[in-house]
Amino acid sequence: MLIEDRRRRFGRIAAVTQTKKQKTIMEQESKKNDRKDGKLRWELLPLETLEEVVKIFTFGAEKYGPNTWQGLENGYERYKAALLRHLISYEKGETHDAESGIHALAHMAWNAIAILHLALEKEKRASLLEEESLSLYP
Repeated sequence: MLIEDRRRRFGRIAAVTQTKKQKTIMEQESKKNDRKDGKLRWELLPLETLEEVVKIFTFGAEKYGPNTWQGLENGYERYKAALLRHLISYEKGETHDAESGIHALAHMAWNAIAILHLALEKEKRASLLEEESLSLYP
């Protein structure tokens, strides 16, 4: 009787252990792995830092109108100059822009984003023009 009780108990423990192992394997197999899937890691963005840049977008929209910055004549040159002005003022010890009160490096980052946006849009337009010209000549 004592041996039979031990067999039952150990048999039950083995069955429970087997079930836990199967569950662990199933969980590992069914987990989605975004890193292996090559998805962008949006969770890495420092949102509090980016909020400073969004303040610049808001300040500009209130002063000049929403998204008017996208059509600025000579945008690349003007945003490059503004970026450098804000960098120089920061290096001179002016941590915040006098007019907006927002961090000088947030202004610099905003100008870098504006330059990037203009460059990407220019590349997109060039690509579309190339596709159109290729489609004209079969």
